[in-house]
Amino acid sequence: MAARVNTPPFHGTPDNINISAPRSNSNAFRKTILLASHIRNEAHVEGVIRLAGNRNNVNTLSALDDNALFDALNNPTYSVHDKVDLLKKHLREAPILSPTQVDYLAKNIDHMDHAAIANYLKENLSERDFLRLQKLVELFKDVVKAPTSQMTLSNISIVISPTLALLRK
Repeated sequence: MAARVNTPPFHGTPDNINISAPRSNSNAFRKTILLASHIRNEAHVEGVIRLAGNRNNVNTLSALDDNALFDALNNPTYSVHDKVDLLKKHLREAPILSPTQVDYLAKNIDHMDHAAIANYLKENLSERDFLRLQKLVELFKDVVKAPTSQMTLSNISIVISPTLALLRK
């Protein structure tokens, strides 16, 4: 893969960034940004990452197109736990890391410092997937910082890693 140029940090919402450029992963990009933004607004809710949502609600949300999903996420019928479960489902269906990238990191992570890991991700992910990952990290940091949270980054990694690093063989 071609090396990716350095990109400034992503600070935006679905309302003020251009997410309409045609790319193969543009729907995945839009959905990740939309869900992470909504969940960040409720990062203070107890068990936001840990507790399960309502399966019927998640299936209903999953069937919606991006525009209908945007409207539905503002509906109080759907809890933050439904939104997190939808995000997890979405990340399993549209993973950020390929199985090859996951394998490489799994084999080499013990010998890599944080800078080397960040460099590997910057060089091997598309710009949109790097921004998706960055938006998720911002979400997780907000959850950890929430006054009601008892989650640490380590705990979040345990809960979310099966979703992010799902190996499909």
